[in-house]
Amino acid sequence: PHHRYILPLPKSISMDLGATLSCSCLTAYSACKAVASSIPEAFLNSSLVELKVGVIGVGGLGQWALELLPLIVSRELCCKLSITGIDINKEKLESLKTAGLIQNTFPIVQSLPIDTQAEELIARFDSPYHAVIDFVNNPKTFDLGVRLIGNGGVLVPVGLFGGTGTLQLPLVALKRRRIIGIHTGTLKDFKKVLKFVEANVSSIKGPEITHYKLGDCTKALTDLKERKVTGRAVLKIADY
Repeated sequence: PHHRYILPLPKSISMDLGATLSCSCLTAYSACKAVASSIPEAFLNSSLVELKVGVIGVGGLGQWALELLPLIVSRELCCKLSITGIDINKEKLESLKTAGLIQNTFPIVQSLPIDTQAEELIARFDSPYHAVIDFVNNPKTFDLGVRLIGNGGVLVPVGLFGGTGTLQLPLVALKRRRIIGIHTGTLKDFKKVLKFVEANVSSIKGPEITHYKLGDCTKALTDLKERKVTGRAVLKIADY
């Protein structure tokens, strides 16, 4: 811990939103920036109608990415986005689609082989993905992400669930695939996040917040573990 990591929260940003910026928002921001900087110019100079992006895991981190992708990737690359939410929670996916944060949904069926589901997803939406952000990053979701990206596509693994993944190495080279790992960001990145959110605060809702009293921190952790929290859990030290 060091005081250089304490930054003033702009007045236009609420305490609830500010509580999620230094971890989940920063991480999602870094992942979206990685996508924006890694899409080959060949895609953008072609007759591409829209950029296809898959987001695996639409919890707190994933929901931040769904808000930031249009503000970062679409603006920087001057292209339309088609975002597919990929998660085991079908109800959550439908809710996000209703809210307009995703255009397509794909509920993962844990009992089915990943290769079969990848083929179904690509066939359902006509072509492979230009980019996939994996906020789970376990062996199955990593395998899914690799299978979903097409020639020149980028996979951004973010989650820390652990395990090992398998790659067909010749295909990585032949198809010019890129894999860029992301883990939060730097202090410099966080300063950029504060400015970015302040400038776009009217367009940013942030993930759903569940409040807990400081004395209920153990319950908050338990609820997170048991998937009872839809977005982010925020401990309230005092009324604000």
